[in-house]
Amino acid sequence: MIGKLKNLSPFIIIFLFGFVTHWQWFINDGIFTYGDTIWSTHSKVSELVDFPNLMSYSNLGSINIALSIFPIDFIQGLLVKCGIDKDLVFKLFFLFPIALITPLSSYLLAYYILGNKLASITASSIFTYCTPIIVGTTGILTSSVVVAISPLIILYFIKFFNEQKISNLYICLLITAIGISYDVRFVFLVYLILFLYFIYFSIINFKYKYIKELLDFKITWSLLFFLILLLFLNLYWIQILFLPSDLINQIETRSLWGSNLVSLTHSLFLNHSIWNNSTLIPFLHNPIPISSILIPFFFIIALININKKNNLLIFFILLSLLGIFLTKMDHFPFINIYEWLYINIPGFSFFRESSKFYFFIAIGYSIVISSLIISIKNSVLKYLFFIIINTLYLINSLPLINSEIDTMYVERHIPKDYQ
Repeated sequence: MIGKLKNLSPFIIIFLFGFVTHWQWFINDGIFTYGDTIWSTHSKVSELVDFPNLMSYSNLGSINIALSIFPIDFIQGLLVKCGIDKDLVFKLFFLFPIALITPLSSYLLAYYILGNKLASITASSIFTYCTPIIVGTTGILTSSVVVAISPLIILYFIKFFNEQKISNLYICLLITAIGISYDVRFVFLVYLILFLYFIYFSIINFKYKYIKELLDFKITWSLLFFLILLLFLNLYWIQILFLPSDLINQIETRSLWGSNLVSLTHSLFLNHSIWNNSTLIPFLHNPIPISSILIPFFFIIALININKKNNLLIFFILLSLLGIFLTKMDHFPFINIYEWLYINIPGFSFFRESSKFYFFIAIGYSIVISSLIISIKNSVLKYLFFIIINTLYLINSLPLINSEIDTMYVERHIPKDYQ
């Protein structure tokens, strides 16, 4: 019994923190809406039970570029029509996954790479409670759900190549399909990580014998079958990419925006520029909070003490550096590269501002900095470092707990005159 509780203790801890830091979402029955997250009536949600419509009725009619979210909308509408409260459905599909799956998935990824519970709990705290991830939960929740499940996509992709089990690939693609029905744009970033890992893994394992095994008949045809199936299941929205649409053209041809809101400093310190301790102040370079000051130094120390035999750690170091480089946008050094990528790389035009790439830094830093716990041999220092790092990031959750951050962390109520 004690052994089982010991094995479950990391999950109890991360779920407990997830519940406490997002307690409003679990306890309060009010309306949670802010910015791009729009509250809908019961009848509006019920109308989502319909076949996907290629045309949108907004702006006097246009191509429905949000067609990929049809599966999630359909299931929500179906549940509401079956009598389940629409606000509960909203919480089940958005708020609860953000609060609980985000720390869980990052813990599981870290544990696979580091194999240490303390380090993995720390990685979960860094990823879940860094300011860019928190800021994301105050805006477009569809992206935040993809952020929550992305570590699982990366985990099973890595496991597929390391263990060569086709079941890992199926799980990876299944979670990816779920992510696509939330936010196909953010899944593009996950695809980029998977592609980079494929290149990295191929380079460090370049052996004829391995390639022969990888191209085994069973694995190859299983992979091709599932990719074809996934493509077929997503044809309902992929078609819009090949249709003439002024709206899509406008999105793809937009000029870069927001370079004055990012900086190399904010990237290095893994701090979103609009974060101002307990509030969000947009369109301003807010100062780096005290809780973030030590983070780059811990990263550098981790680089010095890195276990060079752990190839996965090396990959996440490179991913962190790539995230820092992309998030700084067109600032020094190499000021023109982001613009070149924006113009020439397919799909990059959907990222006219670079804040989405904080995700690379967050997941990279969480793994690399947490690896320091493994390198510390003294038990007292090990637990002291564990407490310091987790405290630094959990401090960021205080505005969520006391609702000072407002946004999605304060319940709203319909005025009596409108009820």
